[in-house]
Amino acid sequence: MARVLGYKNFHAHCDHMPGKERALRVSGIVECPTDGWSAKLVPHERTGPPAINPLVLELDLVMTESTSATDVITDIEVEEYKVTDPAFDYHDVYIFGDGDHGDGPGQVVVIHTQ
Repeated sequence: MARVLGYKNFHAHCDHMPGKERALRVSGIVECPTDGWSAKLVPHERTGPPAINPLVLELDLVMTESTSATDVITDIEVEEYKVTDPAFDYHDVYIFGDGDHGDGPGQVVVIHTQ
């Protein structure tokens, strides 16, 4: 399996504007060595003790390769991850990779719109 070449434009935004749905949205772009990939974010599966800071949302970046791919560097948009009416005003999102494809983009600061 090919490794991710890079991560671009990962951002996390929580909208607090009156009249709008309060939601945290996380997305970004993964640079892959071939086309034929898809990417999505899912809640992090922790095998050890719970996270130390509840204000950091932990996600896993899941990469899926199709059966056919062309050797061309391709930017893959990550399917937006959305938390409707989050229980916390998260400060950061930490995105883990799966190890096979890369380490993940790491820490992303949440922007809060008031």
